[in-house]
Amino acid sequence: GSVAYADLVKILLDFQLRGHDRFLMRFRELFQSIDSDGDGVLEEQEFKSLVRRVSPARDEEEIDELLLQVDPGHTMRVTFSDSVTVLSPDIVDMMIVVARTVTQTDGSDDGW
Repeated sequence: GSVAYADLVKILLDFQLRGHDRFLMRFRELFQSIDSDGDGVLEEQEFKSLVRRVSPARDEEEIDELLLQVDPGHTMRVTFSDSVTVLSPDIVDMMIVVARTVTQTDGSDDGW
């Protein structure tokens, strides 16, 4: 049988979206645990805390530079999407460390 092009595109996009969601799941959980009022937006200090958790090797100057990238208007409010955009390389590194840790331990998937 054949598959209509539109159906194939939908299947591929759904698969890609599920993979993206699965990849960001731990980061989303971390973001939500730091978002003290649960509004989906981090204050400046919350964002800095997030960066320290995701990328502990970063110093204060690097964190301030990231904050400036993600919040150039100094609104002191950083969304989840903004955080993903500016921290993507760090998120990838974090997930590699988590995957290695899980593989080397008893296989439990608690990662943090």
